[in-house]
Parts: sequence; C-alpha cells; structure tokens
Amino acid sequence: MKRRMGHLVFFLVLSLLSGFLSSRLSQQAVTSGWDYEDTWLVRLQGFQLVEEKEDTSLEETGWETVRHQLIVTFLTGEHEGETFPVEAEHLSGSQLELVKGATYILVADRFDDGHTAFSLSDRFRFPHVVGSIVGMAVFLCLSSGISGTRALLGLVLSLFLLVKVSLPLILAGHSPLLTAIMSVGGISALTIMLVLKKARYWPVAFIGAVGGAIAASLLGGMSIFLWQVSGLAMEGGTLLASIFPDLDLEGILLASVIIGSIGAVLDVAISITSSMSELYEYDHRISASRLMKAGLNVGKDILGSMINTLILAYFGSSLVISLLIIESVPVAWSILNDPMISAELIKGLAGTAGLLLTVPITSIAGSWWIGKVISGKERERLEQ
Repeated sequence: MKRRMGHLVFFLVLSLLSGFLSSRLSQQAVTSGWDYEDTWLVRLQGFQLVEEKEDTSLEETGWETVRHQLIVTFLTGEHEGETFPVEAEHLSGSQLELVKGATYILVADRFDDGHTAFSLSDRFRFPHVVGSIVGMAVFLCLSSGISGTRALLGLVLSLFLLVKVSLPLILAGHSPLLTAIMSVGGISALTIMLVLKKARYWPVAFIGAVGGAIAASLLGGMSIFLWQVSGLAMEGGTLLASIFPDLDLEGILLASVIIGSIGAVLDVAISITSSMSELYEYDHRISASRLMKAGLNVGKDILGSMINTLILAYFGSSLVISLLIIESVPVAWSILNDPMISAELIKGLAGTAGLLLTVPITSIAGSWWIGKVISGKERERLEQ
C-alpha cells in the first residue's frame, strides 16, 4: 500500500513538472512567433481605476465602461521587454479580472481622427491550457501504464481525424452524414485496435459500435424530421449559416448526433466484447447462447450509468440557455419547445437509443463470431 502511494506521489510530481515545463515552452513558442498587428502580449505590473461611466452612445443598453491606468511590460512587438503606462478601457461587465503578474492580450483600435484606444481583450491562458493537458496526459500514462497510453493515443488520433479530415470535408461541401459515418468507422477502428489487446475480437466490438452509431443516427434523423428542428438551433448555427450559406445545417446537426454518441457507444461495445472474450478464454467450451446471455447481462449493468452520463453531459452543455429560458419565459412547456433545447434532446435521446441497441448488437455479434468463427478455427487447429 505504501509503495503504491509512493508511486502515485512520484507520478503526480512528475506530471506537475511536465505540465509546468510544457507551459513555459508553449508560451515561449507563441511569444517568439508573435506578429499580430496592433496586438501584443503584456504582463500586468500594476493598475489603478481612472474612471467608470455610462456609455452615452449606447444609452438603450445601459452599458458602462471602466477605464484603468495600467503599468504593463510588453512581451512581444517592437517594445518587447519594456514597461509603459497604458490607459485601457473595457466594459464593466466583461468579467475580466485584473491580476498583477498575469499575462493579457492588449489590443489597439486606431481611428481615422488619429485617436488610439487601448483595451485588454482577454487573459492569455494558452500556456496554462497546454500545461494542464500535458500534465494530465503524463499522469494518465504513468498511472495507467500501457492501457492508459493506448487510450490516450486513440483519443489523439480520433481528434486528429475529426479536425484534419472530417471538418474540412464538411466545410468543403461534402455530405455531413456520410462524413460523420466515415468518421465513426475510422474512430471505432482506431480505438478498438488500440484498446482491445487480442485482434481476433476486434470485429465484435466494431460491429457493435458501428451498429449503435447507426441506430443513433436513425432515431436522430427521424426526430429532426418530426420535430422540425433545423441546424440553426445549434449553438453557433446562425453564425455558421451566415459565413457558409451553402452548408447543409440539418445534416451537420445529424452529424453532431452521430459523432456525439460514438464515445459512449464505443465504451459499451468494448466493455461487452472484453467480458465475452474473457469468458471464452477461460472456458473454450462455453456455448454461444451462454456468451450472448453474459453479454446482455453485462450490458444491462453498465447501461444505467452510461445513459446517465450521456444525458447529463448534453444537459450541461445547454445549461446556460436553459437558465435564460426559465428566467425569460417561466412556462414549463416552453423549455422543451425551444429549438436549442430540442436539438440537445435529440442528441441525448439518439445517443441513448444507440447505447440501448449497442448491447444486443454486440452480444449477438460476439456470440456468433466467437461461437462460430473463433471456435471453428480452434477446432480446425486441434484436428490438424
């Protein structure tokens, strides 16, 4: 026990050091290549409130601006390393907290009359994000060993496939539905090959995962049609439509349903496949019907928590809009009638359907594949 705790402490310290080092390196990489016009990275050395007033040009909104006298050290640009006082203005409700020693993005707005207005647009949090991700990844690999490393590699490859292949194809005008289906197939294959150690069981998990994703897409497509929900209901849908008016937004909504469900569906398919394979490895004489029953029982046990996880994840992503709807329209049915809530419900219900059907699909496929294909090969090998 003490040895195990010592290992965990060592892994934690190493992860923290890795996160700190990667944070420093990422900040250095960004600052060294910074070439944005009228935008700088600055470190805040001090600040003092100068003025807080209502914006007379926006009287109907009641917005208030806050003006601060800042003392900043420039980390980029022609004044790198120098410290200057800068008067900056921002909205009082912008939630941008000023902290000494923190790094911010300073922006200069130049007007035709020669006037220049400075403002802090945001915190420069990129190095902290990189450090947190790297630290967590290192801790996962160290504490989970080869299994955790395989899982992390599968996640990285899946994200690479989505960002570098799937999204560009959709933006180029290709069918979002076909792109999502190909993405699901690729992600499923990559994850299964990296997570399941025994290659002869890969087809079982693949059939179960793809079958569950197809089930989710069928229910999602039917719900989109019956509920008359368009892709404009998605967060950022209106902005996307204004920038790319030729995109199929309903197809993108359905693609988001399919891609959003694959993570939970893969988890269920791999868990059932792993359980069935362990039973067969323990007893090669186990019948196909007993294998299928075991797969169904395992699936039932994990469905409750997985469905709960899936629904709460989608609810959490729409929490802000739910609060706004409850505050503005205190009528119960209006929440379910809202298009954005409906879009999230479609994702949740479709994902749930995918999970429910993943269990029997994987169990049936596993009992057939193990009972017929693998057992048949084992018998042929013994006869020879």
